[in-house]
Amino acid sequence: MQGRLFDVLAANPLAQVGPLELRHEKVAVPDADRQLLVISHAEPGSPNAERLALLASLAVPVHDAEVNPDTADSPTSG
Repeated sequence: MQGRLFDVLAANPLAQVGPLELRHEKVAVPDADRQLLVISHAEPGSPNAERLALLASLAVPVHDAEVNPDTADSPTSG
């Protein structure tokens, strides 16, 4: 049973970062009938902002995180 719990935790990024308390804003999309853009964000500098940044880092594929064309020591640079 412990193996299954570990698999669930590894597959669920929210379990890795903990609970998030986010603020939500709704903005009407111009020229789009009844469509809203919903923006969720954490209070800057808060523990929630740190957890949200950690969650974002977990979402970046490893190959994208390693390749940065703007740096000289990038694996893909000449």
